[in-house]
Amino acid sequence: MTLFSDNVISLRTAVFEDDGVLGTLVLLPPDPDRRTDAHLHSNVCWVYRRHGSLMEHSAKTSLKKHKGSCVFENLMPLKVRQNPEMTFLWSESGHSVAAVVEGEPMGFISEHKFCPYCKSEKTPPVNQNPWNEDVFKQLFAAS
Repeated sequence: MTLFSDNVISLRTAVFEDDGVLGTLVLLPPDPDRRTDAHLHSNVCWVYRRHGSLMEHSAKTSLKKHKGSCVFENLMPLKVRQNPEMTFLWSESGHSVAAVVEGEPMGFISEHKFCPYCKSEKTPPVNQNPWNEDVFKQLFAAS
């Protein structure tokens, strides 16, 4: 499953991909990205790792690819059904985006922080920031 969302204010595009194992949010820069600090912003958020019991047989190839990787090992397995309802939530500026899975915000990329935030990141975090409700509310309050 791959979903796209374009922001008309920032001219950025958000892409969400679920390969049967991992759900990943990517924030693409405007073309061309003219911000002087564009290279500082991480543009990938690993939103979830599906619990093994909920993976379909077709996800076995993806599982082999991910198993043992730092990203895979540092995400808690979650009970996310196949083809979940997924929507994007944009900040007012259009430079931050969140992935909302089944009505629940699960991960976001902030224009103000190098690493994204995720609810399923294990503690201590390795790949990204653990969820921060205050930062989320500040960024997406007007949305």
